[in-house]
Amino acid sequence: MCFGEAYAFGVIWSFTFNSLSCSSCASKYKGDRGWKVPPNITIAGTEIPIGLFSVMLVLLSTALVNLATKSVATLAGVSFSVVFFVIFTVSKT
Repeated sequence: MCFGEAYAFGVIWSFTFNSLSCSSCASKYKGDRGWKVPPNITIAGTEIPIGLFSVMLVLLSTALVNLATKSVATLAGVSFSVVFFVIFTVSKT
């Protein structure tokens, strides 16, 4: 069993969800942001973060390829996620 694959599974999905949340926040935020990933286009007063969306798509495609091609990583990553989901759900009650 290669633990490097399982580690990579968690890292790539962490980055993917992080970029997804940043994209969501950037598209909803109406004020000036301290920094932006270029390019950004403005349509009808709404700024669309094209650069951030492209980063998210690259990370998502990498994560999906990892999911489809690495059976050990997929099994370890999904098992880890299910176990911690159960632990957090039980401890919440």
